[in-house]
Amino acid sequence: MKTETNKTRWLHVRLTEDDYKLIFKRFKQTTCRKLSEYVRKKLLEKPLNIVHRNGSLDDFLTELSRVKLS
Repeated sequence: MKTETNKTRWLHVRLTEDDYKLIFKRFKQTTCRKLSEYVRKKLLEKPLNIVHRNGSLDDFLTELSRVKLS
């Protein structure tokens, strides 16, 4: 089991509203559960898992669920 050390140091950063929105948008495209986890991985150049959605598959599944309910 992976043990994680306690994080005891703070890093304060000020952002413009636009910068924050861009960072938050990119964070939402990953599998990170917390914004701090995302920022930490980016700053330390660790690998990130990006979520890619297949739009045509989403459309197909929506249509399939409609057929199933009929």
